[in-house]
Amino acid sequence: MNLRLDGADNQTMLNLMDLNGIAASAGSACAGGDIQPSRVLLAAGFTPEEIKNSFRLSFGKYNTEEETRRAAKIIGDLAKRLIG
Repeated sequence: MNLRLDGADNQTMLNLMDLNGIAASAGSACAGGDIQPSRVLLAAGFTPEEIKNSFRLSFGKYNTEEETRRAAKIIGDLAKRLIG
């Protein structure tokens, strides 16, 4: 799942999520550390600036509903803190 928070740099958000135990990435699952804007998001019509405000979350079959709700709450709280 790709999320975009206008006004919140993805690296700042990724660092804050990491400190709260949430694993996320700024690139695609197959990018392997590539710092270029996602080709998929570019093809979908996102600008490089919009991509800079985006991050990716992945869920597996072993993630629980409780984990998902916890992550959603933390991400919402962090977003409010960063962009008001």
